[in-house]
Amino acid sequence: MNIVSIQLSKVNTEHVLEYHAAIAIKSNYTANRMVFFIRKLFNYAKVKGYYSGENPAAKLKKQLVAEIQDHHDYYNTVNMNKLIAAALKLSKQHYKGMGCYAIVTSLFCGVRPQSEVFNFTNE
Repeated sequence: MNIVSIQLSKVNTEHVLEYHAAIAIKSNYTANRMVFFIRKLFNYAKVKGYYSGENPAAKLKKQLVAEIQDHHDYYNTVNMNKLIAAALKLSKQHYKGMGCYAIVTSLFCGVRPQSEVFNFTNE
């Protein structure tokens, strides 16, 4: 699904849900955040006068993928630094390099739940 090629006025709730489903195949957390981002974009467009219709990403929270509620599975700073150091050390081994760099990149780009940090694929 290429939501970029659709005009703002033609995007509807079905498009947003299809986009969410496509992203949820890889990561539930990211899929939900993308819907929230799309909602913010439509709200911004309404404020600026670029869009006057109903926000297609509003009121979808019940249709999104359930997330971990307690968030106790996130790494704290000490554990993150240990994990980054270990991944960088392991990355020097040729056959482990790609996976280690993916983990380090995910930790530097934003705090991810532990359940998602180790679910990367080489695609």
